[in-house]
Amino acid sequence: MAESAFVKTLGRSPKIRLLDFFLENNIFDYTKSEVSEETGISRVTLNVLWPDIVKKKIIVPKRTIANAVLYRLNNSSPVVKKLKELDFILSKELGENAIKKKTSSNKIRVSH
Repeated sequence: MAESAFVKTLGRSPKIRLLDFFLENNIFDYTKSEVSEETGISRVTLNVLWPDIVKKKIIVPKRTIANAVLYRLNNSSPVVKKLKELDFILSKELGENAIKKKTSSNKIRVSH
């Protein structure tokens, strides 16, 4: 899986990867186990990060199936709105830079 502009710019720390995962998958619900598996973040590390992002209401519990709580990005949070805006800007900038780089490398140079 290709690294997102969010991760490329802000780093590969577990917290950034966790935020990136929820930003990229913002309409689905996930258990902690699914998040751990999808992000490659250990359950121990996830259990350290989880209370803070839930307390800040970046992710919220949406439903419970059996004993598993499923969480989703809190799209109504002002913080999440700004994170999504930042993600969009970083992605746009990365895309524009890639186009410029490709365009400049494809120019034909004529020598006299």
